[in-house]
Amino acid sequence: MNRRLQAVEEAGGLDALCAKCRRIDWSWLGIQKYLDMLDRPTDLMYPLAEATKSAATCWVCGWLVAMAEDKHHDDAVSGKVVVKITRSAVPILGREELQRNLLYNLPSLYRIEVSVRERYGPGLEYRRGFIHKASGTRGPVHVSDMLDSWDTVEAEPYSARLRPVKADTRLFKFWKDYCIEEHGNSCERSGCTLERLRSMPFIRLVDVLRDCVVALSTSEHVKWVALSYVWGEAQKHELVTANYTLYHRPGALKSHKMPATIVDAMAVTRDLGEQYLWVDSLCIIQDNEEDKRRYIPAMDIIYGQAIVTIINAGADKVSTGIPGLGQGPQRTAQDVFTINNSTVAVSLDQPYHSAESYLENTKWNTRGWTYQECLLSRRCLIFTPEQAYWQCLRASLCEDAIWEQPIWKQQPNIYRHCLGRDGAEEITMGALLGNASTHWSKLYSLALERFRQRQLSSEGDWMDAFTGILRVLEHSKGQEFFWGMPKSRFELSLAWVGNEALRRNTACQVIAAGSQTVSCPFPSWSWTGWFGSIVMDVANFHGSTTLLPLRFYRLGSDGVPTPLHENLDDVLSEFHNDSVVVHSRAISFPPKNNPSDHTWMDTARTEITTLDIPGSIRFCDIAPSLLCFWTSTAILEISQDRQRSKSEPFKENTTLSDGQAKVSGQHPWREPRLDVKQGKFIVVGAIHTKPDQGSLFTLKLMLVEERDSGVCYRLCIISNVLASAWAKLGNLKWELIYLG
Repeated sequence: MNRRLQAVEEAGGLDALCAKCRRIDWSWLGIQKYLDMLDRPTDLMYPLAEATKSAATCWVCGWLVAMAEDKHHDDAVSGKVVVKITRSAVPILGREELQRNLLYNLPSLYRIEVSVRERYGPGLEYRRGFIHKASGTRGPVHVSDMLDSWDTVEAEPYSARLRPVKADTRLFKFWKDYCIEEHGNSCERSGCTLERLRSMPFIRLVDVLRDCVVALSTSEHVKWVALSYVWGEAQKHELVTANYTLYHRPGALKSHKMPATIVDAMAVTRDLGEQYLWVDSLCIIQDNEEDKRRYIPAMDIIYGQAIVTIINAGADKVSTGIPGLGQGPQRTAQDVFTINNSTVAVSLDQPYHSAESYLENTKWNTRGWTYQECLLSRRCLIFTPEQAYWQCLRASLCEDAIWEQPIWKQQPNIYRHCLGRDGAEEITMGALLGNASTHWSKLYSLALERFRQRQLSSEGDWMDAFTGILRVLEHSKGQEFFWGMPKSRFELSLAWVGNEALRRNTACQVIAAGSQTVSCPFPSWSWTGWFGSIVMDVANFHGSTTLLPLRFYRLGSDGVPTPLHENLDDVLSEFHNDSVVVHSRAISFPPKNNPSDHTWMDTARTEITTLDIPGSIRFCDIAPSLLCFWTSTAILEISQDRQRSKSEPFKENTTLSDGQAKVSGQHPWREPRLDVKQGKFIVVGAIHTKPDQGSLFTLKLMLVEERDSGVCYRLCIISNVLASAWAKLGNLKWELIYLG
């Protein structure tokens, strides 16, 4: 018996309601205008202790108390906990669009939110669920009945419907066909160009009709479904050299028992009317490094070109299966009830916080690899413990409500991205797959920030699991990257800071070096070299960012230094504007400083040749990850103030001294505290502040550890150091740095 039914029984029936709950108007659910609901009694919020007193005679209060008990609040804490029933608008293409709808009183989709929160705590503790409107006098329509008639015309848009405990897979094929027919070319776009597609002529797939692995000589004009799932355990079924020939025989995958998730995904692929399925554990030879190097960097093709990506977010390991399908966990029956003369149904969304999504509490949503698998996909069929969802570039659909709204019905397009975050991932996905309105720098920073909050089982996967997104930015946005850092904004990207305690990634990355592959440590100067979330702003925000400029070099497999930028003038050009337009108003800035204005810069020594670098550096094991450049350096004493900066509340004041002169800067308080009293600092970037901030020219310094080899390693960033103060230090050097 579910909690609501138990509360009804204990209170004495559906008519057992307290005065507060009896006043709630449930009839406004569905598509409504905000101003039309202002005078309706829709909200209810009171302390948990008060609900507990009414639970014996009011089933709604008893239901809320049962939810709160999930967190085992004791009597001492219960006074701080409130239970809440309120209206909740489903965001339409992100929060900004929702706010616009409220401002102009446009229609939005409203549901009832049932939640529990800490009254005086940091905010919403956890959200339990939602309630849909059920249209019609006979209650909600059943999915199977709808599919039998293929008709949603009579049903009220976005109202509840009943899904079977065992999924009716005809609905998933209906969704795919609906997308293709209704959205046309809009959902055919991908971030993968034809040239990029042809770079992977050979592809290995699972043939779900013949139950075997097949090798196709071309990926052009081939349709396939991709699978995104949590491994969660050893992949005993994986494709390896020893079973390679066997797995290519028809029927091999049926006779050799495959894990439940893969079996269910193969069945769904057949029901979608497709023949081929990509499963990483079966389509990459897991004990062949060359095969991994062929396919792992091609995730932009594999998921970007998939006609549908099946996401199993309802299981923590591959052997569990997909909920509602043949070998997957069983789903529960939906809860439909009548209250205050309104028939409603409890949503099958999983509990989540306001800025998150219905996948928030799934293990799939924590894994590093699954982020790009979802983001790169044009269409996703998403399975959670209680229902399936559809997501494409133009629509988001679900089993438990009628969200399929043909264009001719002219209904509001209610859209929620499965990754949540106030529509940020929807923006990212749209931009990756062809929407030119979002600048690549914002897209890169946003995607990287989200990805860095996820987890990886193997520390060596840190860059591979993000490479698909980088490939799209390369081929659709014209960007290039070096160890995950954008070349066109390299000076800006070097000044990234940690947003929590950072831990060094000591793993190695297998990379191509000429005709061979080598294992190279992740560099300390790149985000790939650390664990923990980071903040990297590579946008030229309102013209405040400038370049010194520094000239960066990498070492080729032959040990020859090659500049990261073939033409540095092109990189500098967008930073030379002395005004920007913000909200149709021009804002002027002081002219940018020329390098010759800085006495501490030796502009005659910025280029690097083979003769400048000793052989011990050029041919060392870490040479592929070295960053070489001339810059200003100084050995300085460090004094750190434990008080946070008033102007920069998330930074701590830091004073650096050469024994005579001093400079001040800020150190991010979330990064580890500096545990050294003296260190080597190198200049890695600059900021030209806006007029209202004093039009100051400040530097970004990197504290490094220099080892006996002559290679330096990043420790942290000190920002907001006045260039004029830096120039007064007595021990400045212009030095060739090898940053590893």
